[in-house]
Amino acid sequence: MTKDIISTLILSVVFISLTFFAFTSYKNAKVYEDTYKQYAQEQTISNSVEKNTKEMLNGFIGALLGQKPNSSKSETPSKKQELENLKEKPIEYITIYASIIALSLLSFFVVSKKVFLTYIHSVTLLSLFFGLISPIFMMYILLDYNFQNIVNIKDAILQFESLSLLESINKLISIQEKYFVGGIILLFSVIFPLIKTLLSFVNVFINHFSILNKSTKLLSALSKWSMTDVFVLSIFLVYLSSVNSGMSKIVTEIEVGFYFFFIYVVLSIVLSFFNRIKI
Repeated sequence: MTKDIISTLILSVVFISLTFFAFTSYKNAKVYEDTYKQYAQEQTISNSVEKNTKEMLNGFIGALLGQKPNSSKSETPSKKQELENLKEKPIEYITIYASIIALSLLSFFVVSKKVFLTYIHSVTLLSLFFGLISPIFMMYILLDYNFQNIVNIKDAILQFESLSLLESINKLISIQEKYFVGGIILLFSVIFPLIKTLLSFVNVFINHFSILNKSTKLLSALSKWSMTDVFVLSIFLVYLSSVNSGMSKIVTEIEVGFYFFFIYVVLSIVLSFFNRIKI
């Protein structure tokens, strides 16, 4: 009994640290998202045309005055470097998050099965939660066009979006009115994983044999659909994959929400394995 209390306290501290790293990764992902939105507003067509026109006029006037051309391109690279640094921070924290989870799986050999499964279920739900609310992908449409070989509109951003899985579902259903697609993603990426994990969690504390037997059969039936959430998410991301067309280019970036969801999927597989082990 004393061993279970100590194990519970240690794993509770580990869970709190995981919550900290998950939240920090999420917070940094939102900072990156907001900074990129601001950058996208600066890179509109009108601003790009104005900037390129000014550079052309300044170069022309400088040439008339006999001045050497002065390239003032330090602003964009520095901004892009800032964005790259902000992009790496969420990945660093989620890497620490995943590493702690991987190491904590070894606790299976030193703690009771009930304590271990309680911990793993809690971490699985935590990963699912942040997988749903964190930005899962970023999409922006770039314009690269040379207008009559005079004004070069390069990397002007026509459209920018960064959405979490829940925001994507809301957009599909509420704004685009794609009820079937939105409903399928909602069912297999939110409702189904949540029910499956909660049912498995409840099983840890059920002692009544007949109830446990029925619950286990239901969980076994749900487990046959265990990879559907991955399949649906994969189709969703492929649908938004990079496409090049003439003057414009659609670019998508995977963000931390995807990695949280991936960790959830791995943990749900781990749970199904450990649930079958009898100690």
